[in-house]
Order: sequence, then structure tokens, then C-alpha cells
Amino acid sequence: MTIEPVTELGSGGALRLPHARVVPLSAPPSSYTAAVERYLTGAGIAKSSAQIYQISLTTWGWMLAGEGAPTGPARRGAKPPVFPLTAIDDPALPEVLAELAAARADEMDADTVNRELSIARKAIGWWQRQGWIESDPTIGIERRPAPPDRTKALAENQIAALWRLDVSLREKTFWKMLYESAARADEVFHRLRHSALTHDAEGGTSTPMLLARSRHASVRSLERDARPSVDAVARHVAERDPAARGSADASKSNYWRLLGPPRWSPLSGDGRNT
Repeated sequence: MTIEPVTELGSGGALRLPHARVVPLSAPPSSYTAAVERYLTGAGIAKSSAQIYQISLTTWGWMLAGEGAPTGPARRGAKPPVFPLTAIDDPALPEVLAELAAARADEMDADTVNRELSIARKAIGWWQRQGWIESDPTIGIERRPAPPDRTKALAENQIAALWRLDVSLREKTFWKMLYESAARADEVFHRLRHSALTHDAEGGTSTPMLLARSRHASVRSLERDARPSVDAVARHVAERDPAARGSADASKSNYWRLLGPPRWSPLSGDGRNT
């Protein structure tokens, strides 16, 4: 943002002291949802983190609108409230937000709550730097102390017994993948989701079908998950290039012209198998 000095006339024509006026760097977004999209695409968020950021900012969208964020089954299919980004500057919001954040902290684990708060503050700070909002209503909300992780590791004989359980091959494969990669389950699920949408896109699945399957709200957000590889794009272009098809047909024709047709082919004019 930029700051311009402004001088105004006071009563009786006296000049008032100059004060600052914030000039946005770009046109402010029309809604909080649009502001989230602008942040995710303009703030240099890593593609691997964009999904987590979007989920956290969607959750905070309810609270910034003065509502409690849904949890559990109630969250599925719930539509976030639509409100202007400038509502964040409401002077009454910090008190309401503190109560909502405290209520959410009672329902969710500390790691989740702290991650969401950190992401919300990063986004709010970025919007402030764009000159779209002025205040940060999260000031005063403290991070929750995370309890120590007391999860006990399974012994090697217990792991061996796990592989011998009579369960579906799909489930056992998933367990083995988590064990051998030491990855978090949510990271594995996100990578598989990204892979499925990318492979569908490479296979020619239409954008409306990809949106319906992934439940993305916009093509821009879908692009973060469905990213065809360079080779897949090259194949797609080659398959639809008339010049490439003509070149391939010409090559086949020259081959048969030089070597002659096989002992039997439609080109030989002989319908017998010799």
C-alpha cells in the first residue's frame, strides 16, 4: 500500500494538520472468499500448502463473520458465509472473535487451532499490506499450549502381527505405505487426491466433471490440485496437431512404397492368405 498526506480545511478556514490516507495497491476484492483466492495466488504460498491454507481460511471465514465454524458431520456440505472483506475492520469484531476462537479451542486439538490462527494472521497481514483492511481482529488471541505427544510406538512384533491381520488388501496397503513413508495420513490423502485429479485431467476429463468430483468452488482452486505434466500436455497437443498426423500418415505411406506391401494386406489387392 501507499500513504498519501491529506490536508483539510477546518472550521473558519483554518488548516488542519495533515494525516495519512491509505491507498490500496490494487482494487479490493468484492468478498472475503475472493480475498482468500487473491491471497493464495498472490502471496507466494507453496502449492503443497495451498489446500491446508484454504481449509483454515474457510474455517476462519465463519468466525470472522461472527459465526461459529461447523465441525464434524455439520461441516460437510456447509456453505461459508458471504461477507465483504472490510467487515474485518468492525470495531466490535475482536471481542466476538475471541469468544468464538475460545469455543473452537475447546472442540479441536491445540495443533489444529494454532495452525489455523497462524494462517489467519498471515492472510490478514497480507491484506493489510495491500491496503484492503486496516485492523487485525486476532490481536489478543493467544496460541494454545500443545500437550505432549504420549503416543507409544508399536513393537516390531506388533507391526508384524498387523501385516498378518485378515483385512482388505487396500487397507493393508495403505497401512504399509504410511509405515514405510512415515508420512502423516492427511499428507498422504492430499497427495493421492492431487494425483487422482491430475491423472483424470491428463486423461481428458472435462473441467465441469473435475469440479463436480473434487467439489472445488472455482477453476482457480481446481488448478492447484489438477496439474497435468509437461509430457501429458505435449501428448495432448501432438494428438490434436493436424500436421503431426499428416506427417505420420506420410511416413507410413513411404514405408510401404519402399518395401512393398506385406504378403497380404488391403494394399496388395489380393484377398488370399498366402
